[in-house]
Amino acid sequence: MIVENNTLKIERLQEKDIELVRQWRNSDDIRNRMIYKEIITPEMQKKWFENINNFNNFYFIVHYKNKKVALSNIKNIEWEERSGEVGLFVVDKKIRGSMLPVFAPLSMSDFVFDILKLKKLLARIRKDNVKAIKFNKIFGYEIVPGSEDKESVYYVLTEEKFRRNTKKLMTLLKTAGYSNKGLTIVMEPVDFETDFGEKMIKLLDNSDIIFDVSKQAGNIVYKKV
Repeated sequence: MIVENNTLKIERLQEKDIELVRQWRNSDDIRNRMIYKEIITPEMQKKWFENINNFNNFYFIVHYKNKKVALSNIKNIEWEERSGEVGLFVVDKKIRGSMLPVFAPLSMSDFVFDILKLKKLLARIRKDNVKAIKFNKIFGYEIVPGSEDKESVYYVLTEEKFRRNTKKLMTLLKTAGYSNKGLTIVMEPVDFETDFGEKMIKLLDNSDIIFDVSKQAGNIVYKKV
């Protein structure tokens, strides 16, 4: 599955990319920002992928200017509660200091709130990751009372707060050329090797978004009208 919106291409993580992600994750620059700091072996990475390659966990490789630059996720989704835990790490230091950490959540907002129909998002952040905390507060994340430990704290964001907090932000970003109107979702053959594809198609067909649906080169393409 590929989600495209504005300048971003966000591709569902496949097994072919897990070694790349492992190398990203094991780099000192990324690893030291994480809760879990141990070196990850290829065997550990493969087992991890087997555990998250399902419909309760959405992991994405983020492409920016034709380059793979980040990993984002919506994991541990509780469908009855309509909640999930989100995360993002950007590999390229120059891009990390750009607007990408802001663009990515905005570009995925239709997918998260109108297709998955989640109502609450959680983010676990290290206390010393000041930049991540700052970005999350822009969108309306607030500390979950009693969730603090020695290293980290949970933040929570409701759909209502996200939409209210980003209304002005969206207006300001339009001057930078940002638009949230070009949503396209491509379902690939690999998505149907498990029940992921069937479940995703059901959500797309039942979403509040009006799509033009077509078949292109073996893919099913949903383009927002």
